[in-house]
Amino acid sequence: MSPPVQPEDQYVQAIINRHRAQPPRFPQLERLIQAWGGKNLESIVLSGSHAKNTALKDSDVDLFLSLKPQMPGPLVEIQSSLANHFCYYQPERRNVSVRIRFEGTAIDLVPGRRRENSPGHTLWRSRQDTWRQTDIAEQIQYVRESGLINEILALKIWTRRHALRFPSYTLEQTVIQTLKPNPHIATQFLSMLHHLSQNNDQIAKAAQNSLTAETWPEIL
Repeated sequence: MSPPVQPEDQYVQAIINRHRAQPPRFPQLERLIQAWGGKNLESIVLSGSHAKNTALKDSDVDLFLSLKPQMPGPLVEIQSSLANHFCYYQPERRNVSVRIRFEGTAIDLVPGRRRENSPGHTLWRSRQDTWRQTDIAEQIQYVRESGLINEILALKIWTRRHALRFPSYTLEQTVIQTLKPNPHIATQFLSMLHHLSQNNDQIAKAAQNSLTAETWPEIL
C-alpha cells in the first residue's frame, strides 16, 4: 500500500507541476541545422535539462548536433561555421556551444563529432582552447534514472526564487549525491535545505532563512 499523501507533499508537488517545462519543438530550426550540417549531420537531439526532464518554464534549450566521424575540419572551425550559418539569429560563442535567439527562445547549439566505433563525442571548449570527450546520452540517462527529478526541480524553483547562482549541472549532482528516492517530496526538499545550510555562502544563508520560515509558501 502506498503511503498517505501529506498536505505539504501536495503543496510542493503542485509548485513543481506549475513550473515544469514542456518538451520544446522547433521544426523550422531543425531544417536550418540540417542545411548547415548536410550529409555530415547524423542527428539533432534534445540535451541539457529538457532532455533530463529537469527544465523549468522559460529555461534555455540545448540541442546536441551529432556529426559523423568523417566531418572534415578542426572542431574550432566547425563551431565558427555554425555561428556564421546563424548570423541572423544573434549568435554568441559560448564554451561548447553557439547560443542563438530563435522564436524568442535562447537555444544553445552544441556540435560534437562522434568518435569512431563509440557513442561518445568530441566537443570543442572555447574557454580552455582545447577539446574534450563526452557521452551526452549517458549523462542524460544518469539523471533521468536517479529517481530524484522532482527534488531537482524543487531546488531549481527555490534557487530561481532567491536569485541564487547554482549551475544546473552542479545542482543536479548535489541532489543526486545527497538524497535517496523517497515519496515524501516535502521531507526530501527540507533535507536538501539542511544539507545546503551547512556551507558558508549565499546559498547556505538562503537555506537557513527558508528553514526558519513558518509556512510552505514562504519556503517555496
